[in-house]
Amino acid sequence: MPRLVPCAMVLTLSVAAAACDNGPELTTPTPPPTVTDTFTGNVNLNGAAVHPFSVSTAGTVTATLVSITPAENNVLGFSMGTWDGVTCRVVLANEFAAAASTLTGRTQSAASLCIRIYDQGNLKNDSVDYSVQVDHP
Repeated sequence: MPRLVPCAMVLTLSVAAAACDNGPELTTPTPPPTVTDTFTGNVNLNGAAVHPFSVSTAGTVTATLVSITPAENNVLGFSMGTWDGVTCRVVLANEFAAAASTLTGRTQSAASLCIRIYDQGNLKNDSVDYSVQVDHP
């Protein structure tokens, strides 16, 4: 019987030590760094401009129409979509975007995307200059 006691004690100590193990340490994944692209250009009456860009991983994409010059009474069509190398296929759009308008979407993986700036017949001038900022992973 003396042999069983030490074995039982060793077994008890092993179980107690295992109960204190917190398992693997969980860490929060580091989000990918944010990339900022800035696009500028000019849109004529009934014209359009497309700016492709690449997203490296899943995440939030926010495009801001930073400025329209001259701004007074001018609005533009402002859209974001997928880029196939030829066409910007619209996913999000604001047909009456003024300066400071934003579009926000989320990608599920790396992707080729695009911004399209266009006149829907709303320009009060023959042409306007614009600036767009896109923040993405």
